[in-house]
Parts: sequence; C-alpha cells; structure tokens
Amino acid sequence: MTKMIKWLFSKVPKKVVNMVFLMNIFGIFSSLIISYSNILSKNVINYAISMDNKFFLNSLILVIAVLSSHILYTLGGGFVSFTKGRYLKYLGEYCYKKVMNKDFVDFSRKTPAFYSEVSLRTTENLLYIIADYDNSGGLVFAFKIAFYMITIYTLDHISGLSMVLFAILILLSLWVANNYYYKHAKVVKDQFLEIKSYVADMFKGKEEIQLFEAYDFEINLFQKRTDSFWKYKKRLYFIDAILSFSIRDFISAAFYLFVIYRGIILGNAGTFYALLNLFTLIRYQLFTSIGIWDNIRSGITAARQLEEIVG
Repeated sequence: MTKMIKWLFSKVPKKVVNMVFLMNIFGIFSSLIISYSNILSKNVINYAISMDNKFFLNSLILVIAVLSSHILYTLGGGFVSFTKGRYLKYLGEYCYKKVMNKDFVDFSRKTPAFYSEVSLRTTENLLYIIADYDNSGGLVFAFKIAFYMITIYTLDHISGLSMVLFAILILLSLWVANNYYYKHAKVVKDQFLEIKSYVADMFKGKEEIQLFEAYDFEINLFQKRTDSFWKYKKRLYFIDAILSFSIRDFISAAFYLFVIYRGIILGNAGTFYALLNLFTLIRYQLFTSIGIWDNIRSGITAARQLEEIVG
C-alpha cells in the first residue's frame, strides 16, 4: 500500500495530485445530496398520500437536489480522463528515464518487451483506484457509505445498526477473498509478463521456425511453457469467485429481507420506500467494493512491479 501511495502522489507534479482531490470533492457533495434526497422522497410520498399542500414545494426541492447531485457527479467524472492522461504522461516519462539510465548488465536481465509492458500497461493498472469513477467515485467510496448509513439510521435506528453489521460481514468476506487473491495475483502477473516476452521472441523467430520446419516443436514447447500458468490462473479465479460473490449474495439476501420486515413494521409508506432505496445504495457501494479491492490490489501489485523493475 505504501508503495502504491508513493507512486500515485510523489512521482507526478503537485498540480496533477490536486486534480485528483478536486474531482473527489465533487463526488463527496454529490453523495451528500443523494443521501438528503432520500429524506425528501420520504416526505414527498407521505405528503402525496395525505394530500398535504407541502407536496409541491418538497417535490420541487427533490427535483433540484437530484439534478444538482447529477451535475456535481458529472463535473467530477469530467476530470477523470484528463487527470488519468496527465498521470500516464508523467509516469511514462519517469519510467522511460529510469529504465534508460539502468546499467546495461542490469537492463539485459529482462527483454525490451518486458520494459515496454511495465512502462505503459503497468502504470495504467496503477491508476485504476482513481480512474474507476463510475464504481468507486474516485476516492470517495468511504464518504458515500457513511452518508447513506447515517441517513438510514435517522429513518430507523434498528435498520441503521443492521447496516453496520451488514457492512462488516460484507467487508469481512471481501477481506478473506482479498487475502487469498493477493497472495496469488502477483505470481500470475509475473508469469504473464514472462510468457509475453517468450511469445514475442517466438514470433520474432518465425522465419527460422518455418525454415527448419519446427512448427510442431514450437507448439509443444508453448503448451508446456503455458500449461501450468493457465491451470494456476483458472484455479485462482474459481476460488476467488466463490469467496467474493457466493458468500456476498447470501448475506445480502438475508439483510434485504430484514429491511423489508422493518419497513412493514414501521407502517409508513415514505419510510418504507426510503429504507429500501438506501439499502440498495449501500448494497451497491459494498458490492462495488469488490471492484475497489480489485483496483487496490491491482495498484499494489503494479506499484511493487514498478518499484522492483523501475525503482
């Protein structure tokens, strides 16, 4: 984690880092307004049922709140592509300079294709945590969860407390899945880079392969070289899917039924709707935390590779 933070915030100019914080401020305010709009929607539904004259004013405020949240979110997302482009530029230049300044003996331990992959693709993997704005909202994931939980707690204390337990169980299951995945992911990535270099060298020697009619030999060699890699990768993804998805879905279904039960017990149509809507938002954020885990562990793995190879 320390190496990832180092590469994200100390290898580029401060003006680029400031852009990251700016796009996340928009996301924070957008999430806050979305939370408040659930309270407004509760009031609008109840006013509509009782035909209260406050219905029109609250409906207008709700529309303004929803539009404002979307505008702020869009503004934040607009900075993502620009910021990512600046990051790739500066990180690419940094990697290029460091690799070119390597001692030739040290440099020759890896192929040129390997260094190209690290300088271009690995740096992009590092940026998933800030570039995946649709799922995590950049770096404001924790703010979203906090806002939604505080709001659901104000509507129903029991539902709010249950959401804390829900989050703990979901994150605990993800932690277990992440521990398993993280131990094996770097092995897969390192093996992939080695295989990619091997395949590139094989294609370079295509003329010799045809000349000596060594096609069958090269195919058998390729299969032997990659067979263990594919088996290892398949086993990794299969176990990770069980740990990351199956357990998560079971926990979610149980708490969803509990929130429905609480909404029925309270006997308020507006509150019932708001509770279900907030649970959906919380569940979505917790479920996308799998993607955030992916982004974080991809970033950590990328940072380790960059630190090891580039320095």
